[in-house]
Amino acid sequence: MKPPDSSSPAPRLWYAFDQGRFDGVEPWFFREEDFPFLQELETRWREIHAEIRILLAEDSQRLKPYLHQKMSFPPGDWKTLAFYFWKLRVRENCRQCPQLDVFLQTIPGLTAAALSVLEPQTKINPHHGDTNAIARVHLGLEIPGEPPDCAFQVGEEIRAWHPGQAHVFCDAHFHMAWNFTDRRRLILILDVMRPDFQTRTNAICGRVLGSLLMLSMQEAWPALAKLPMALRRVLWRGAGLVMQGFIPLQRRFSR
Repeated sequence: MKPPDSSSPAPRLWYAFDQGRFDGVEPWFFREEDFPFLQELETRWREIHAEIRILLAEDSQRLKPYLHQKMSFPPGDWKTLAFYFWKLRVRENCRQCPQLDVFLQTIPGLTAAALSVLEPQTKINPHHGDTNAIARVHLGLEIPGEPPDCAFQVGEEIRAWHPGQAHVFCDAHFHMAWNFTDRRRLILILDVMRPDFQTRTNAICGRVLGSLLMLSMQEAWPALAKLPMALRRVLWRGAGLVMQGFIPLQRRFSR
């Protein structure tokens, strides 16, 4: 995405966990030509797909149901395999796909990368991401059909996946996906920090990771949710600062 010109205000940073529903002016889909790395990604898609297929053939148990199982129907039929998660590197998965890992390290502002598997007759319910700071890329790998049977929707726009083709959209907008065919759908998902926010990449990733950590802790210890709001905000921001400091350490020792 091109930076705004001097007459355009910078986009406002938004976090789902403390600012409510997203009301930004970002388009549903960004222009693919504004992300130069997509050309090489689409050129190398067969190589990436082959490496991932070998990984799944050798150890399909690496696929895990999406963390929030209520987000899909039936629950558990949306599976993922992470390579990077908010800049944290999943070392073993990256080692199993070395060519993909080398390529991922060349992408400016990469914050996340994962294989996404949608089983037959499964729908991902409408949902939104954690922040508008990232642009989300979908690269088609195994696509079993076309709309209306297999597609995804961002805002009011529906698009089809195609093998080797990338789409880029604003993850903060509500979006959904479905696969009503008799075969699974595989795509590679990449998140990249938008240029307006790249100087704050570690801080933003740390803030999201810290909030996810606190949400998990609240599920384990419901009493945390009953603390005074001021104290909860201090705890959440503290968790974000801890995770911000952890990111470079984890990256350093995950090679």
